[in-house]
Amino acid sequence: MARCSFDAHVEDIVGTLIVGGTLVMLHPHGHMDFEYLSQALVNHQISYMHSVPTLLTAFLTYMKENSSVDALKTLRSLCSGGETFSSPLAELAMSCVEQTCQIWNVYGPAETTVITTYHSAFRTMGTKTIPIGRLLPGYRCVILDDFSQPVFIGQEGELFVGGVGVFAGYLGRNELTKKALVDIDGEHFYRTGDLVRFDSHGLLYYVGRKDHQVKLHGQRIELGEIERCLLQASSNVSRCVVVKYDDDHLVAYIQSNNINEKQLRQYCQSHLPSFMIPSMFIVLEQLPLNANGKLDRKRLPTPNFTALLSCSVSTNNQNHYIQPSNEIETSIHKLWCEIFQCKQISTTDSIFTIGGHSLILIQIYHRYKSIFKFHIHNLNIAQIFQYPTIQDHARFIEQSLDIEQWHEKSWLPLNISQGQVSFAQERIFLDEQIRFASNGNQMYNIPLVYRISSSGKSLSILRLQRALQAIVMKHSILRTALLLHTNGIVMQSVTEIDSLDINYQESFGFTILDTNDVESAIYETIRRSDLFDLTKGRVLHCYIIRDCSSSLENEDLLMKNDIILFNIHHSAFDGASTSIFLRDLSLAYNLDAQLPFDINMLQYIDYSVHERQLDMMKSRDFWNAQLDGYDMESRLLLPVDRHRLSNNQRSGRASVAEISFDQHLSHSFLTYASSHNVTPFQLGLAVFYTFLFKVSNGQQDLCIAGVNANRYRIELQDMIGMFVATLPYRIQLDPTSSFEKLVEQVRDLCLSILDHSHYPLQQIIGSHHSPAFLETMFDFITIDSDIEHVELDGAMLEPVSLEKGDFVAKFDLMLMFVHKLSGGITFSLTCSQDLFDETTVQLLAERFSYLLDQLFEPNQTLAKQPSLHQLSIVLPQEHVLIHTLKTNDINRSLAIFNTVPQSFSQVAFSHLQKVSVELDEQALTYGELLFYVQQFALLLINVYGVKEGDVVCQCVERSLSMVIGIMSIQMAGASYCPLSPRDPLQRLYSLIEETHSHIILVHQLTQNKFQFNIPMIDIDTAINTEKMLNDIDLSRLTNVAMDRDSIAYVLFTSGSTGTPKAAQIRHQNFIEAIRSISEVGILSEEDTVVQMTPCSFDGHLEDIVGTLIVGGTLVMLCPHGHMDFEYLSNVLMVHHITYMDSVPTLLAAFFSYVKGNSNIDLLRTLQTVCSGGRFFDIP
Repeated sequence: MARCSFDAHVEDIVGTLIVGGTLVMLHPHGHMDFEYLSQALVNHQISYMHSVPTLLTAFLTYMKENSSVDALKTLRSLCSGGETFSSPLAELAMSCVEQTCQIWNVYGPAETTVITTYHSAFRTMGTKTIPIGRLLPGYRCVILDDFSQPVFIGQEGELFVGGVGVFAGYLGRNELTKKALVDIDGEHFYRTGDLVRFDSHGLLYYVGRKDHQVKLHGQRIELGEIERCLLQASSNVSRCVVVKYDDDHLVAYIQSNNINEKQLRQYCQSHLPSFMIPSMFIVLEQLPLNANGKLDRKRLPTPNFTALLSCSVSTNNQNHYIQPSNEIETSIHKLWCEIFQCKQISTTDSIFTIGGHSLILIQIYHRYKSIFKFHIHNLNIAQIFQYPTIQDHARFIEQSLDIEQWHEKSWLPLNISQGQVSFAQERIFLDEQIRFASNGNQMYNIPLVYRISSSGKSLSILRLQRALQAIVMKHSILRTALLLHTNGIVMQSVTEIDSLDINYQESFGFTILDTNDVESAIYETIRRSDLFDLTKGRVLHCYIIRDCSSSLENEDLLMKNDIILFNIHHSAFDGASTSIFLRDLSLAYNLDAQLPFDINMLQYIDYSVHERQLDMMKSRDFWNAQLDGYDMESRLLLPVDRHRLSNNQRSGRASVAEISFDQHLSHSFLTYASSHNVTPFQLGLAVFYTFLFKVSNGQQDLCIAGVNANRYRIELQDMIGMFVATLPYRIQLDPTSSFEKLVEQVRDLCLSILDHSHYPLQQIIGSHHSPAFLETMFDFITIDSDIEHVELDGAMLEPVSLEKGDFVAKFDLMLMFVHKLSGGITFSLTCSQDLFDETTVQLLAERFSYLLDQLFEPNQTLAKQPSLHQLSIVLPQEHVLIHTLKTNDINRSLAIFNTVPQSFSQVAFSHLQKVSVELDEQALTYGELLFYVQQFALLLINVYGVKEGDVVCQCVERSLSMVIGIMSIQMAGASYCPLSPRDPLQRLYSLIEETHSHIILVHQLTQNKFQFNIPMIDIDTAINTEKMLNDIDLSRLTNVAMDRDSIAYVLFTSGSTGTPKAAQIRHQNFIEAIRSISEVGILSEEDTVVQMTPCSFDGHLEDIVGTLIVGGTLVMLCPHGHMDFEYLSNVLMVHHITYMDSVPTLLAAFFSYVKGNSNIDLLRTLQTVCSGGRFFDIP
C-alpha cells in the first residue's frame, strides 16, 4: 500500500519477497480506492497490511461504515507508522479486525531503515497514550537532553538510534550527514530530531518533533500535548493539529463532524493550564492531506480572528447583547473595540472568548492606568485576569478611584484600632481568598502540638485558659479582624479588651475533647474548616485533647500524654512568633495570667501603618534590576503528571517525600558551608538551583520563591505577627561552570537581597498575574530542640511531629531543609497533588538525594567536581535500563544473506509456486517474479549500463511493475530511488538531478510524466519483449559487485527544514531491520500483506521488499486504493489479509468506516495491524 516515495514500499515489496511471503500489488491509486482495496483483501486473503495512520483511519472508517469489516478477517498483522498512532485508531482497528490479529504501532525514520521500534496496541489499551514501544533486535538507542546527558525515566529527550539500521548518509550532502550521524562511544547514532521519553518498563513514548516545540509569551509549549488533550475531549474528534499563529495565538484544527468549539474549550479549560488553551478552534470535516496521506499544514485554512470576534458578538446579540451603561464602561468598550478591531462587544463578554490572551490583558491594564490614573496598589492586575469582562473591569476601576491612604510616618505607637493591613497580611488574605477559596481557611493554619511528658506534674486547664487570654490581651494581632472593604482594600480592626466577650472560650476558641484516639483527634482538628473567622478576629484556637484511656481524677487537670494543640492563623503569626508565644505562655501560666506589658507598646497594627510609609525607591530600583528581562509568566518545566487547571484553584492536597541525611553527609554538607563562608540556607539553595536545572531539561534562567524573616528593625524582634517576606530569588547559571562557582553566585545574590527584603512582593510582581516563580518554594530552617520544649510551672511539654498526611501544599513544589542542632539534616519535598502523583514526588526526592551524594560525598574533591551540566540525576537503576536500550541485542550475528537480492532469491527458490504478489486479478508466483526481476535486471546492466553504486529512479503507480522495478534495480547492483507520481514536476526534476540518475523507470500510467532528455524505460513493455525473453544470461548477475555495505535504496525525507534530504540505506540496514521485525513476530512468511504505504515513505519498502524477503504474500492496491475504503475492505476480504500497516490517521478513518458500515467481519483474518509515523493515541 505504501507509495514508492515512502520507504515502506521497499519493505512491502522487497521485504515480502526476501522472507518468502506473497506480495499483493494494488493497481495505481488502489490504496485510495477503498472499495477496490477491500476487495483485494478478500480476494487475496491478505494477512499483513502496513499503511500510515491517516490512510488506515480513513480505510477502516470506510470499512465500518459500509459494514465491510469481514474483508479484514484474514489479517494477522496490521502495521501502521509514519504518523501518530492515536488511541481512537487503536480502538477502531480492534473493533474491525479479528482478535487473532496483531495491531502494531511502529516507528522508524527512513534513515534507520523502515522500522526501529514496535508495540502491540493490545498491551496498552485503556491508557491515554500508546507508546512506540521497544527496539527491534539489533537496534540501540540513547535519549539525551540538550547537554548530551542521558535523561531519567519520564523526562523528555531527543532520540538517537544506533545499530543495524543506521543509514549510509545523505547522497551528495556530506555536511548534513555529519550533523545527522553522531558518534557515541565509537558508534554512529542517527539524530532523529524526535522527542521521546521512556517509562520504568523500557517502553518508548513519542512526544513530538524537537522543532515542533514553540514558545508563546515566554512559555515553552509542546503542541503535541495539546493535541493529545483534544483527542481525548470527545470520541467525535478523529484527528487534530495545533499550530502557533502570528506569535500570539494557538490555533487548533479539529477533524470532526459533530463537535463545537464550546465543548472543546470547556474540556481544555479543565485539563490544561490557561497558556496552553488555543485561542481558536477550527472544526473541519477533513484535515487536508498530502499525496502521502500525511497532514498538509500548508493547506490549513488561515484563522480569522475578526470573524471569531464577530461570531462572539453575534452570539451575544442573540442572548440579549449588553451595551455600556456608564462612562467608565463606555471608555473601556471603546478601548476593547480598538484593540480587537471591531464595532461592538458585549460588556458581559469574557476577553478570553473573543481571542484575548494574557499579553493583551497586560496591554489593556497599562492602557487603563494611562486613562484612569489609578495607582497599582489600588487595582492589581490579578483582578483584571480573574474577572475578564468590561463590566468587571469598570467596577474595579471605579472602586480604585475612591481609595484613601494613610500618611502617618512616625514609628511611635499610634494607639489606633483600625488601619490597612500589612503587605504580608494582604498577601496571605488574598491568596486564601483566591487560590484556596474552595478549601476553607485551614490552608494557612499553623498548628503547634505539644504532649505533656512529665509524670509528676499536671496542668490546670483554667490557668492555661487565663494565660492564653493574657497573651491575647498583650498581643493585639491575636484579636484582630481582617475585612475586605467594598473599595477593594483589606483592612484590619483590633477588638478592644473592654469589648471582649466575657466568655473567652466562646470568643476566641478553647475546646476540650475527650477521646480514645488521640492521633485521629489531632488530625481531624487540624483539618477543621471552622477553626478561624478572620472577619471576627478569631485567629487563635486552642484544643485540649485528653486521653480517655486514663482515669480523670480532676476535670481541671491535664496529665501525662494529654495533648495541647494551638491552631494559629498565618495572617497573625509566623515562624519567629513561635518562641515569643511560648515564652509569654510560660510566663503567664507561671504568674497565673499576670503578664506584664506596656499598654502603649508598639503593636502589629502600628507596624502595618509605618511599613507603608517607608521610602522604598532604592528597593524598587533593586528589584527592577534584579528581574530585568525575566518573564514572570514562564514556568519551570517540572516533570508533572498533569497540568494546573486554568481556573488556578488549588485543592491544597499534598504529597510529601522526606529523606534524612546520614551522619557523614550531614557533616560534609555543614563542613562545605563553613569552609566556603556560606550559610546552610545559601548552600541548600545552590543545590536546589542545580536540581531544578537538571530536572527542567536545562533551564538556565531560574527564579523561585524564597522566604525572609523580614524583622529588619529592633522594634519587631519581640512582636507576634506575620512579617515573613516571600521574595523572588533569580539566578542565571552557567551550565559549564562548577558547583563551587554557583555557590559563590548564590551567596552574593542572598547578601544583596538582605537590604531590600522589606519591599513587598505585591510591588515586585506589579501587574504580573500569578508569577510562576511563586509556585516553587525553598526554605531552610534550623531548630534548637532545647527551645522547642516548654515548661509550665514544672510540667514539661514536648513537641509532637505531624505525619506526612497532615501536610498541605501551598505551592506546586516546595523544598525544605530542616537542621536540628541536636541531630542531623532532613529535607522534604512537598508537592501539590493537583500536579504530582505520590510516586513522582518520591522519585524526585530520590533524584535530589542522589544529587546531594554526588556533591557532598566525603571523598569528593574540588578538582574532581564536574560542571553543572555533567552532574546527573539519573538513578543507578535507570542507568541499567538506559544501558539495555543502548546495547539492545548488540552481539547478534549478522544475517546469512547480506543483500536484498540474495535474500529474495533464496526465498524465491524455496517457494517457487507460492504467490508472491497480487494486484486485483493479477498475480505472480515467486518463481515468476524472480524470472521477471532477473531478466529486467539484465536489461538494466546490458543495455543501459547500470552498475553498482548507480542510483536508478522509478516513478510508477502502485502495480506489479513497481515490485518488479524495485527488485530489479537492486539485483542489478544499483540503488533504488522512488519518485512519487503525485509530486510536482519541478520537485521530480530536482530529485533526479540530485541523485545523478541517468535513467528513469516508468510504466503505462507515468510514461508521459517526463519530457526531458533522460532515458525512460517502460517496465511493462520491457519485460514482455521477445528479445528479453530469449536473452537471459544469469551469469552476468553473479558478477554484480555488491555487499552488505552497498546502498540498497535512496529515499528523500519529507524535508521539514525545507530542503529534502536523500537518506541512503545499506543492504545490511534493510536486511537486519526486516529480520528484527520478523523475529519479534510482526511479520512472517505466513502473512498476506496489503501494501498501503505511499512510495514517498520508507514504509512502502517494508511492505514490499520486507514481505518478499520473509516469504509472505504481498497484495498491492490500485493507485489511491488505500483511500477508497470500500475497495480496501474488499481487498482485505478477498485476499484474506493478515497484516496491515499504515499511519494512525488513515487507520482511524478506515476502521471508523468499517465499524460504521458494520463490516468488521471483513477484518477477521487480520492478525497484525501496525501503525507509526504519528501519535498512536488511545481513543
